[in-house]
Amino acid sequence: MLVAGRGLSLSMNLLVQVMTVRYLAKLDYGAFAYAMAMVEVASVVTVLAFDKALARYAALYHEQKDMPRLFGALALAFGTICALGLLVVGVVMTQQPVLVGLLRSDPHPIRLLGVLILLAPVNAMDAVISSLFGVFGGARAVFLRRHVLGPALRVVAVLGVILRGGSATALALAYVAVGVLGIFLYGWILFRILQREGVFAAWRPRRLQWPARDLFGYCFPLLASDAVFLLHTALVAFFLEYFHSATAVASFQAVRPFARLNEVVIVNFSFLFVPVMARAIARGDRSEAQAIYWQTANWVSVLAFPVFAVSFLGAETITVLAFGERYQDSGVLLAWLSLGFYMRSVLDASLRTLKVLGRMKLMLTVDFITVGFALGGNLLLIPRYGALGGAMATCLTLIAHGSMGCIALRRVGVVDPFDPRRGHAQRVAIVAALVLVALRMAVPLHWGAAFGLAGAASLAVLLLCRSKLELGRTFPELRRVPLLRWLVGTAEP
Repeated sequence: MLVAGRGLSLSMNLLVQVMTVRYLAKLDYGAFAYAMAMVEVASVVTVLAFDKALARYAALYHEQKDMPRLFGALALAFGTICALGLLVVGVVMTQQPVLVGLLRSDPHPIRLLGVLILLAPVNAMDAVISSLFGVFGGARAVFLRRHVLGPALRVVAVLGVILRGGSATALALAYVAVGVLGIFLYGWILFRILQREGVFAAWRPRRLQWPARDLFGYCFPLLASDAVFLLHTALVAFFLEYFHSATAVASFQAVRPFARLNEVVIVNFSFLFVPVMARAIARGDRSEAQAIYWQTANWVSVLAFPVFAVSFLGAETITVLAFGERYQDSGVLLAWLSLGFYMRSVLDASLRTLKVLGRMKLMLTVDFITVGFALGGNLLLIPRYGALGGAMATCLTLIAHGSMGCIALRRVGVVDPFDPRRGHAQRVAIVAALVLVALRMAVPLHWGAAFGLAGAASLAVLLLCRSKLELGRTFPELRRVPLLRWLVGTAEP
């Protein structure tokens, strides 16, 4: 249900992206995208990683029947988010002249930010409520809230603005209105779920306990990691607007959601990878931990490769079909971003393993080095190459982030990401990706040849790696299907 829901929400979010980019003038979309990039960072700061902390501690306190701590944790989370949300909104509202001074040209992005900043506390509340759905509501509530209601409301909002011929400001107001409506709707659903679970029966206001040390001690390292990732993406939008214009921001931000499709496989794998790896490490079983790591890395490398091959080789065709001739120059940006997100996905198991191991200081070191790398790359490339420089800097930053994660994990010693005896599929996929990069740079490809080559390369990677994926053991039912039996490599006994 959750995988199907993710596909549904992904489709609706891409539809929103395509409609927005096609409808707005390029300068207006650039201003809107700039403001949304700043809102993403403000949202992460406002939520303070309470969504992840409550996913752990709310479940723990509820399981232990420790209702004073459960209610105290909820009150602490929502109270902190409200306070930080008011602070963030107040700073942006009152300091708009200062923020406009950070731009070299049109102040329109800051005017839109003055509206869209209201989404920072709304998004923070939304993230916390979603995590509580996972704790108390189960898969059905998560599916309904995250993958159906939220994206559907945004589709309706964008369609409404387009049909009424609204401006970028009208679109920003629609986003805020839909966000606020969603919070009231999701809050009511959560209230009914908690009522059904009998949680409110234990409500005793005078017996509240405030687990501040547990929550904040867990939140701050995760906040740094989340903020670092969003910061190096927001840096691109900031520098593009500062050194060039909002149209450069539009060219970059328009294709970024399509490039992030390369992360879909690793995101879905992480739901099982993290708890299974945690159990193996808790048992002290290093051989099992290594098997889980390499099986995940190999599967992600192979399953994500077709997405990379299509989005990389067919970047120009995809961009023109989605956004029109105005964004033809964004095709090469999509190619660079797809390469970066794919390579980071291939190496991402090392970063997630570090989190499972609880090596938060090491993770913070990797994250802050990544920010420094991103800052230097953006300052070096964006002033000279514009949006192309931003895409190149982002690609190199993503690859550097994944590579440093592998180096850090090898230093820990539980799993060796450079083990020459393992990772066959990962190495094959990386080599195949580099071959496609060389072909794209050497030979101009017609769209038919590009998609044909992407399909052939994906099939070749699968055939070369099928023995290492252990298809027959993972999916034994394939042995019973005559047309797929050859793919497994073993016959029905």
